[in-house]
Amino acid sequence: MPVTVNINTAQIAMKIRAAAGKAVGTVAEIILDDCNEYCPKDQDGLIASSYTNSDILKGNLVWSTPYARYLYHGLLMIDPVTKSAYAREEQKKELASPEVDLDYDKTKNPNAGAHWCERAYADKHGEWQEIYEKTFREELNK
Repeated sequence: MPVTVNINTAQIAMKIRAAAGKAVGTVAEIILDDCNEYCPKDQDGLIASSYTNSDILKGNLVWSTPYARYLYHGLLMIDPVTKSAYAREEQKKELASPEVDLDYDKTKNPNAGAHWCERAYADKHGEWQEIYEKTFREELNK
């Protein structure tokens, strides 16, 4: 007696994409919070900018202030003309030569420092992987 099995690969692929998308959004939100634990706290909104400029559902995390790049890399950047740490409006800074490491204020956040995403990854990537896998499996099994 013959047996016929029809597999709807389009439906399976759609379910996998949906589960992966949900998992990305879930873990991206956690990653953003974890990265901000290492981010310098300031009155001008560096951390707040990450919540308003990131596209969590796509896993695109963005810190968007005029000085975000400067703080992220942790090296003194200066206006190429004035050689001041304060750049003129619309002027792109360049690295000071010789390179000078930034000294972060640790009073508001003792973990503050450069490369906050890499530091969070080093400490928490295992947790992120587990959360992604758990969310993906739960969504796939719905």
